[in-house]
Amino acid sequence: MQRFLKNAMGVFFLLVLVSLLGIYLARVSSKRGEMLYPSSDEHPAWLESKEPKLNDQDESLSIYADKSFIEYEFSISPRRQYPYTAYVLDFLAGSKSKSSVDFSRYKAVSFRITCTPKNVLLFAIHSLDSDLTLVEDTSTHRVSSTFFTCDNEWRDVTIEFDEVETPDWWLDKFGYPLTTERHFDLSQISQLRFVNSLQSPRAELSKVKISQIKLVGENPYYLYFAFIFVAVLWASYIFWFARQYVRALIFESKDKIRKDLPIV
Repeated sequence: MQRFLKNAMGVFFLLVLVSLLGIYLARVSSKRGEMLYPSSDEHPAWLESKEPKLNDQDESLSIYADKSFIEYEFSISPRRQYPYTAYVLDFLAGSKSKSSVDFSRYKAVSFRITCTPKNVLLFAIHSLDSDLTLVEDTSTHRVSSTFFTCDNEWRDVTIEFDEVETPDWWLDKFGYPLTTERHFDLSQISQLRFVNSLQSPRAELSKVKISQIKLVGENPYYLYFAFIFVAVLWASYIFWFARQYVRALIFESKDKIRKDLPIV
């Protein structure tokens, strides 16, 4: 019996290691990603643009040419109540057919960013609204956004698409009830934008650098297969343990009877 229990414990710990390793490998394999910057021919094409198109003394945004990362600087005036500047990744302009792109396979976007001075920026997603949007008129595209902070140290930021919602002002502007669904259509993305916020520094130059813009997704089938494999593995172990335990008890009983016969 002791030998059986020792073997069973060894198999048990081996199965624990195999199960953890299998789930870990499935987790790694299930991760899918698509790099938007640096870009390549395999990924959704986009062209950079900016708002405002023409700089003035109240609002300006200038883009620097650099292949290693996106770099731009902007300034906003304290005189304007709602200043607006934006660095734009325009998928419609980058598409030969002037069509939107499908992000429904992904759950988030990640990027590395640094800001000087410390800043609060807005990450905005523009999408096509089936009831409203005129493709050529970007002012009718659905706007959804969320805030994030950045400073003079490079940091990784991940924006979950579930966290990005259409704000009240956009719904009100186009006559939608404020109870309207606030999530956008991930299959109809037209632009990504990095926008100043109302808490961005005023009357001073803000510099932003962005790198490694990546779509983040997950293929659940690897995890499903891993959990099925682990379940079958442990079910087989339980069945084997039960059979071997019964055999060990029978062998132990017979051995005890054999040893007791001379005494009898």
